[in-house]
Amino acid sequence: MQAITVNPSVAQLIENRQPVQQRTDADALRAPLPRKAQRPDASRMLVHTLRRALNSDCLMNMGQVIATPIGSVTADVVLESNGRRVALLVGESAAQREAVLLVYGAFDAIFRVSALDASQCALAVVSLLETSEPQLFKAHRTARLASLTSVRRVHTGRTTLMAEGWDGRMTATLHRRRINRHGEWVQDFEQAVGQPKGRRQAS
Repeated sequence: MQAITVNPSVAQLIENRQPVQQRTDADALRAPLPRKAQRPDASRMLVHTLRRALNSDCLMNMGQVIATPIGSVTADVVLESNGRRVALLVGESAAQREAVLLVYGAFDAIFRVSALDASQCALAVVSLLETSEPQLFKAHRTARLASLTSVRRVHTGRTTLMAEGWDGRMTATLHRRRINRHGEWVQDFEQAVGQPKGRRQAS
């Protein structure tokens, strides 16, 4: 774990990130469990759809807990392949949680999807993730081909990806933060670690 100052150097944070160490059973007992309201379970359908579309080299871990200066933060789904490491969060936006998790979890990118989209539009969500992270998925674009029945077009913005249905409505939205685009997270990160210790909390 690297030392963090109130005004961290973005370049230093990126350069000094170390791979996350596996927790021992003793660590698991000491780490406080986040409240259920703050840590929604990833939709079973989303996980099932994701598992079918990932390439054989991609590892998927569920509910990975990361220790941070604001407390333990949980990444609902973690995907790793060929040195690429991304997290998928399900639920409401929590800007400081996401920014701190991005750095301390040693993630290249973090994606957030609403619980409603995760449960009702799993195929569209996986298709959006595949658009952004093609190296994690099978070469023949399983999710994107399968989603053609419901997704007409994918709109890709700087921090948001949206799936447009054949009726012209947006069927699913994916929000992302990337470690190499510091403008997407550094302000939230500095606010999180700059708070007095008594007011820090994972959200």
